[in-house]
Amino acid sequence: MHGLRALTDMSSALEAVLTDAQPLYEIPVDDLVGEVLQPAMAVASKARVGAGFFSSHCLAQIAPGLAAFIRDTNAPLQLLISPDISSEDRDAIDRGLKTPDEVVDEAMRTLLTDAGLSSSAVVRHTLACLSYLVAAQRLEIRFVLMRQGMYHKKIWLFCDDDNWVAIHGSGNATARGLLVNGEQMTVDKPWSDGPVSRRRVELLVEQWERQWDNENPHSITLRATQGLAFAGHFGDGSSAPTVEDFWTAWRADADAGLEPELPPNYRTAPTHQLRVPPGVEWREGTYRHQGRAVDGLLDADGRGVLQIATGGGKTRTALIAATQMQDQHSGPTLVVILVPSKPLMLQWADDVREFGIEPALPSQVTKEARGTMFAEIRAALRSSDRRTEVIVMTNSLFSTDPGARQLAAALPSDTLTVLIGDEMHNLGVPTFLDDPPEQFQKRIGLSATPIRQYDPDGTDRLFDYFGQPVFEFSLADAIEVGCLTPYRYELHEVHLTEDEMDKYIDLTDELRAAGFRVDDQGQTVIDNSKVERLLRERRSVLENASGKIEV
Repeated sequence: MHGLRALTDMSSALEAVLTDAQPLYEIPVDDLVGEVLQPAMAVASKARVGAGFFSSHCLAQIAPGLAAFIRDTNAPLQLLISPDISSEDRDAIDRGLKTPDEVVDEAMRTLLTDAGLSSSAVVRHTLACLSYLVAAQRLEIRFVLMRQGMYHKKIWLFCDDDNWVAIHGSGNATARGLLVNGEQMTVDKPWSDGPVSRRRVELLVEQWERQWDNENPHSITLRATQGLAFAGHFGDGSSAPTVEDFWTAWRADADAGLEPELPPNYRTAPTHQLRVPPGVEWREGTYRHQGRAVDGLLDADGRGVLQIATGGGKTRTALIAATQMQDQHSGPTLVVILVPSKPLMLQWADDVREFGIEPALPSQVTKEARGTMFAEIRAALRSSDRRTEVIVMTNSLFSTDPGARQLAAALPSDTLTVLIGDEMHNLGVPTFLDDPPEQFQKRIGLSATPIRQYDPDGTDRLFDYFGQPVFEFSLADAIEVGCLTPYRYELHEVHLTEDEMDKYIDLTDELRAAGFRVDDQGQTVIDNSKVERLLRERRSVLENASGKIEV
């Protein structure tokens, strides 16, 4: 058995997207495709599909989730299927008139020929997905011939860093079987479902690998030469199909009478958009201030600064505001989130995932990979008028990478562009202010302390770009409503060393000589840039005092 080293330590991606997945899905009442298959395929590092009985007219059985798998991962897909062969072909194998390979190759050619002529939009969508995977060298197909009977398993196995989840049950892996027929499917998540689920997934993986490696005594598994012949049957594989393509194809087939309409109680087809997580209260309860903050931004036409203290939920508030802006817009949406550090970037990524989108993290990849990432984002936003893409990156990357700065400008004219600047006071530097990204229509500045110390000009220019503060929620407010616990603030005195004190005195003398003074109201007067620089240097002496370490 391979790949089960860390089954109990499910990596964050699969766990995050399947946190709310139910253990059992009744179809068509429950949304297995939207809640499980599509999000799991979007983050899987390995995907295995056992499609069971497989014929030309049901090629679309692997369609649900396939486009999400293409769009959001670079993982390989292993497909284990049982071809539709006639009793005459099976008899020919038994009598030695044909080899199993010959029969499977012939069945594959028939499947592709029939599928290429199919009037089903879902079948064509599947061919496009498989062609793309072939071009990307991400598809491997093997065929199962049972010595007696028929290979009839229906199973999906998804892995993320050697951790597995399994979806299995009565549902034929067809679009109809997963959306309409009366079926049921079990979802095993070993990280939360306990030892019985863990053992069941282990057995399913073991059975798959025996079948895949032709070690099952009751069947023959073949690598047919026609196995990758999807290439060229529907496009050249250069364009990646989208999740929206799948739903569009389903509706087209429903309109043509090839597939039934979705049941009335079925959830609307999922789209790649932000959504406020279920159960989040932002207009009532402890965090009702978030609703007022969102309203303040919307009233200011989507531009402004949210001055929210730590603990007040400024990250979630900004994402709720971006979701509202997205929902009010009829075209695609791009949200770019700028953060001062990589640890903060990863925290934001987790929050964005809670809002239903896997964010792009260009700060995590090479320059070449970033170019590909940005190109795919542009293509995705062109592919649908109801799609949202979210990018989280560091301030430094945004300032230095031309591709990052030019991305929003290269999008279709109907794209809504939203910029969120977290700890926005850090953006009050020349690399940002001397060439601000004016192409962003909506601009949300976040900071508990948006005023830049000793830099009134930088502060004013930031407010000119983001807009004025539209909502303030202080530490006292956070404690009063219960976002923060009351606390005591105790000072611990640290003494400067002799050298540090000499440096502090020298800088003070330079400040006086440069015109530094305090007015009659006790306010610091900063007349020139030299005073600003000397004040920052003197503050640095205090902030970096060596005695702090021991204290």
